[in-house]
Amino acid sequence: MTLLAPGSRRTRPQPPERPGVVGPVRPPIGLALAPPIGAPLQVAAGPARLRGTARLGAALLLLLGLLLQRTLLPHLPWGPADLVTTLVAALAVYAGPAVGCLAGFGVGLSADLLSDHALGRLAAVLCLVGYLCGLAPSDGRYRLPVAWLTIAAASVVTPLLFALTGAFVGDTRAAGMLLVTRCVAGLCYGLILAPLAYPLTRRLLAPRSRRRRGDAARRRALP
Repeated sequence: MTLLAPGSRRTRPQPPERPGVVGPVRPPIGLALAPPIGAPLQVAAGPARLRGTARLGAALLLLLGLLLQRTLLPHLPWGPADLVTTLVAALAVYAGPAVGCLAGFGVGLSADLLSDHALGRLAAVLCLVGYLCGLAPSDGRYRLPVAWLTIAAASVVTPLLFALTGAFVGDTRAAGMLLVTRCVAGLCYGLILAPLAYPLTRRLLAPRSRRRRGDAARRRALP
């Protein structure tokens, strides 16, 4: 039995300190120390999220591209420019594979309704192309060159996949020299339109606050 003096309390014995061990105090398990005040926060980069008016703007941009695709672009000298694929690829690089997949399916199905081939062929092709283009990295120092090469590659892959789907349903109208012409024209026009389509897509769909944060981050990164 231990007697305590009035007003005193029993305390646990402290473990002896080991001499020569000096270091920072570790936080308890499950807790993390907050960053110092004023230190820049590291935010993981990723695809942009379309909200509100950006979704409507993307839909209107795709419909405008489809309208131009059906009216003016077939009369170009080197062959028809695939503006629809260019916009789908640019949107996918900017917003990610999910948005690219949905955008490709929607505008592809609309194009199928206006054409005489089997329903769903172009929708399936653009859905796959939009998903693959969305896997390309959209952040970093080489963002525009990556988008440029991705859009150009998509302009060649789209007619190839469309001709492949025609082989399954017995429609070979898109094969032969027509396929070669569309691939060459798609590559040429894709390289020309990509530097215009991707910055335009980012400018129209990016929120103003996101653009300001990006500009401020680039200014801080300058020496």
